Amino acid sequence: DTIAAIFIYISFTLTIESFVIVTHAVLATYFYCRRYTHFSAKLDFSFLAFSIVFPLTFLIQSVFSRRDQALQRLMDFKSALLSTALFTLTCDWTSKDGSPVGGRLMLPPNFNKIVLDDLRNLLQLVYQYLSMPSVAHARNMVFRPKQKSIRRVHAVQNELIQRLNKCMFDMSLHTEVMRRYGFPSGEASRLHQFHQYLQQRFEHLRALKYYRTPQSTRSFGRAYLIILPWLIGPYFAWVYEETNRDYGFTLTLAGFTYVILLGLLNTQRGLEDPFVPDPGIWTQGIDNVKLDYECAAILQAMAQYYSNAEALSLAAKTMSTGGDPVCDV
Repeated sequence: DTIAAIFIYISFTLTIESFVIVTHAVLATYFYCRRYTHFSAKLDFSFLAFSIVFPLTFLIQSVFSRRDQALQRLMDFKSALLSTALFTLTCDWTSKDGSPVGGRLMLPPNFNKIVLDDLRNLLQLVYQYLSMPSVAHARNMVFRPKQKSIRRVHAVQNELIQRLNKCMFDMSLHTEVMRRYGFPSGEASRLHQFHQYLQQRFEHLRALKYYRTPQSTRSFGRAYLIILPWLIGPYFAWVYEETNRDYGFTLTLAGFTYVILLGLLNTQRGLEDPFVPDPGIWTQGIDNVKLDYECAAILQAMAQYYSNAEALSLAAKTMSTGGDPVCDV
């Protein structure tokens, strides 16, 4: 665990940006150390805590809170989708003519397969939407060439939403087809309520995907990492003076200080999108929502429901023809 923790620490700190930040901090510290007789001062580190640590702590708490919300909403969506699949594929009712054969046998022969395909398509669309790349970076908002990527991603997302709405419409039609063959209105109302839950949970997921932590706070943290070495430099000049002008220790201490701050910033950045890992970090997705795994679990459950529903349907048809029921579910 210790070796793994060290590897994770390195993965969050050893980036191109960390090289730039540390080089800049070392040069600023060296500048003050060369002039320690004029700039040496034992400064209070509370300024560092106020300007950097507090904003970063706020951001990290915010992204972890959003990650937990995304996880909860995804589990709610998973539950609603599986409940819809189970109810639509297996629910039976008394036929209109009062025969012992259930009303479900009156449905079109490929009804269950169509429902399963629509459910899979719905899940695939949600997965594609949540897996879209992030375009909420400051560079996408400030620089005009990068703004094209925002419009491009939004166009794809709008298309996915239109296709998702079509799936929800088809799911509602399936319920109406079941009603046409005698499905009770009260049960149909319950099934429509599951559809409402699906839409509601997806909107929650969409909001968590689209709206992020405050961009201004994130920008302040990054700007402070550039400005701070020139403001806190006299403190490291004082350290240089107190250690008998030891360049090695002073520059190492300065670089390590800013590496820690950058690591905290990268921790926040890695969770900014709870569904898509940051490509700039080695250990991608270490704390993100495991979207692939959760969607695979949903597909597995729906396939199991469909298999069991087909077995039950086959057993019911065998009984209706006077044969021996065979149902292995």
